[in-house]
Amino acid sequence: MHQVRAKYIEAFIQSLAQRQAQGQDVHPEIRFELPAAKRHELYRLVVVDAIEKKPDGSHAAIRFTTSPIEADYSGLPIVSPVTWEELTFRCRPMGFPEERVVVWGNRWIHDEAPPLGAQDGLTGIIHSVSQPELRNGLVEFRVDLGSAPLDAFEELLSLLAGHVEALLTYRAGAA
Repeated sequence: MHQVRAKYIEAFIQSLAQRQAQGQDVHPEIRFELPAAKRHELYRLVVVDAIEKKPDGSHAAIRFTTSPIEADYSGLPIVSPVTWEELTFRCRPMGFPEERVVVWGNRWIHDEAPPLGAQDGLTGIIHSVSQPELRNGLVEFRVDLGSAPLDAFEELLSLLAGHVEALLTYRAGAA
C-alpha cells in the first residue's frame, strides 16, 4: 500500500504546485461539514483536496485523483486495483466495530492536531469516511485517506481485523 499512497501524494503535490505556478489562488485540505443527516458527525465531515478562489470571488473545490493500481498487503483481500483517495471496505456484519471506526476517523480527520503531524508538506489527515451501509450481506464503507500516513491505514486495518472480506476501489460506472 506504500506505493498506492506515494502515487497519490506525488499527484497531489504536483497538481497543487502546477496550479500555484499558474497563478491560481489554491488552498489545500479544507474541511467542511455537510448538512446531511448521518449517524455520526464523522460521516458529515469532508476534507476537499483544495479550494480555488477564482478572480470573480467564487470558490471551486478541487479533487486530485489517481488511476487505480495493483497492490498487496499481507493478509488483506485486495480484489481490484486501488487508489489511496477512494478505498472501499467490504466487511462481515457480525460484530462490525462501527464505534471504533468512528473513533479512528475522528482521530485522523482533524487538522488542528494530526496524530503524526504534517506529512510530505501536507496536513497528514484523512479526507472522509462514508457512513457504513449493509449491501449484499456485507457492511460497506469508503475512506479517502488523503494525506494521512500509512499508519492511519494500518490502524484502521487493525481495528477491522477479522472483518474485512474485500478491499477495492469503486468508481461510478465501474463494476
